Amino acid sequence: MKSPVMKKLSLLGLVALSSLGSTTAFADEEMAYPEVYPFVPFETSHVMERVKNMSEDKNFISNVYDVHSKGLSVGRTSEQPWMSTYWPLNKGLIADPYYESLQILRPTHELSWTSNYKKLTKRTYKVHPRIMKLDQDDLNMLAPSEKYDLLLGDTSFDLTNRLRKYMHAWGSEKEHGFLASLDKVGGRAIELAEQMVKDGRYETVEDAMPYAISLRGGLTEYLAEEMVKNGEADSIVKALPEAFDRALNQQKEYVLKKKNSYMALWEGICHGWATAAGIVPRPKHMVTFDLENGKKLNFYPEDIKGLASLYWANSLIQDGKFEWKDNQGNDRISGGILMEGLRCNDKTPERDEWGRLYDAAPDYYSKKLEPRCVGVHPAIWYLGIVNIIGNQGRSLIVERKVKAAVDNHPMSGYDLEYFNPVTGEYGELSEVVVPVMTDEQKTQDQFKNFRNKDTKYI
Repeated sequence: MKSPVMKKLSLLGLVALSSLGSTTAFADEEMAYPEVYPFVPFETSHVMERVKNMSEDKNFISNVYDVHSKGLSVGRTSEQPWMSTYWPLNKGLIADPYYESLQILRPTHELSWTSNYKKLTKRTYKVHPRIMKLDQDDLNMLAPSEKYDLLLGDTSFDLTNRLRKYMHAWGSEKEHGFLASLDKVGGRAIELAEQMVKDGRYETVEDAMPYAISLRGGLTEYLAEEMVKNGEADSIVKALPEAFDRALNQQKEYVLKKKNSYMALWEGICHGWATAAGIVPRPKHMVTFDLENGKKLNFYPEDIKGLASLYWANSLIQDGKFEWKDNQGNDRISGGILMEGLRCNDKTPERDEWGRLYDAAPDYYSKKLEPRCVGVHPAIWYLGIVNIIGNQGRSLIVERKVKAAVDNHPMSGYDLEYFNPVTGEYGELSEVVVPVMTDEQKTQDQFKNFRNKDTKYI
């Protein structure tokens, strides 16, 4: 891996020790930092373009005085997102049933996905075959997925079993990150490619295949690509039938790459819950259906939340938002995620002298030096929440963790306070904004080398 381009910055270490502005001076020293944000400022135009994109508003509010005058220093969503669990994967997601009473917690069992998997498997031959003979209390305590299967009249419990099998496949193999099929054979990418052509996103199926494979590829697609490389076929599409037959015959020779030997306790469908909580109306009441045996199938609000969370976790809303014009010139949109900030894949990111995480080397996966570990740019964050939550009243999703664990939560409000960067004292906006320091004064500005060239006030 090539070393990142570094540049030397002359820093005067003046550190404010209190809100009264007392400082301790350190000697000038040459510090070497990579040429990446936060050491290389974002261009103003880039910040504005990102806020326009995130807020989906060409006329977004960009001036701090306008924010204040419009009363947007406090913001709340029009509807409060609802609370729920993230439906842990190590317990089977929404295939996890209610229990009669609180039991003594046995971490080696309750937190072990293999123990929970055995418990769910046992239900397939202890509970499911006698489902219509259960008393009302036992029916009430079925898992959300079991109630859904029963509502559809599916006594084979297809959804429940698929979740259980996914739990096993994910825990055993740890390869795929979303709730998609773990079928190694594959062969379904062409269906997605054909749909993309039908939607007008691509002119030919062949053009659409690379992206479709990235979303839904399997062993069939891999072998088809190999056939094209080896000159056995002119195109991936033409190679698919033969590749599918080979995949069926060779699937036992391939295993999904193991990434971890354990299932992380944070894994679940928080991305589905966080999305649904800000979009789907809050489930408030029990919904009841009559079964043929005279008993009731009761869906509690938490059952409905679980089903909604799984629905949105599996939805194409989780794909990045993509806008295009179809063959008739109509505006079309697919996907729905607009994301600011990148996941930090460095287990031990560097810290600068102010304690900020930063990226010292190219990312392992993208091979690029990117501002991943530093977090979301403050101006984009500030203007983003003000416009989305404060001005539009919409919820947004915040991923609270910096490193490997993903912890999505819906955000419903904010309160802003302003302080004078010289004195540290809080006050009204008009009282705390100060002009950027002159060259003579800049010895007091420890961030002087990192500021955007357009900065006039702080």
